[in-house]
Amino acid sequence: RPVPAKNALCAAAFELRNRLHPCRIYLTTGDITKVRDIDVLVNSENNFMQMARVFETRHVSSVLRYAGSWENEAGHVISDAVQEELDQQIRLKVGIRPVALGKVIATNAGHPNSKLRRKQKARYIFHVATVEVLHGGVGIALRPLTEGPAIRDCVANCLDMTQDVDYHKGVISPENTEQRILEEENVRHYTPIRSIIFPLFGTGHDGIPVQYVVPAML
Repeated sequence: RPVPAKNALCAAAFELRNRLHPCRIYLTTGDITKVRDIDVLVNSENNFMQMARVFETRHVSSVLRYAGSWENEAGHVISDAVQEELDQQIRLKVGIRPVALGKVIATNAGHPNSKLRRKQKARYIFHVATVEVLHGGVGIALRPLTEGPAIRDCVANCLDMTQDVDYHKGVISPENTEQRILEEENVRHYTPIRSIIFPLFGTGHDGIPVQYVVPAML
């Protein structure tokens, strides 16, 4: 049932009442990298899991990539941490590109000294393949998921991933990597995921109508 929003950023709020697992859903506007204390940020990605370049600021993928990087005092990116970890996951756990549409790959929210982790307190980024890369005779085209059931599956797969990360107590990186060692050292201090934020799939650069996507995601 709809309930009044608590602040100006909340366009609408919905509460799912359940004695065991109460849940509140907010439909909001704004920059996904400026929210604080959200455990998981969802990144709508192509099925090659190649994030947008850091200067392509129209894309959530680009903004998350930059905010998760580590800059030196001069403002130069010295660790492209999110894309590097995503590539590592593909190489050592998935094994091949492109991945299936709807596939979700979890990474940490960038370098420990990045804006996402240090200031915004984000813990993970879930990269979900919502755009298919098509190779044609004259170039490359991108085709986003537009069917309601496919969009719902992407949301459900992300929610399933929260359970998977919780089950493994945050140990998500491939074996014998530095990140895996850090994750294993922090198992005793792990706290379950309690919040996740989604972009409205395909409504930005791809131009899918908001009124079509929102009901499918909800």
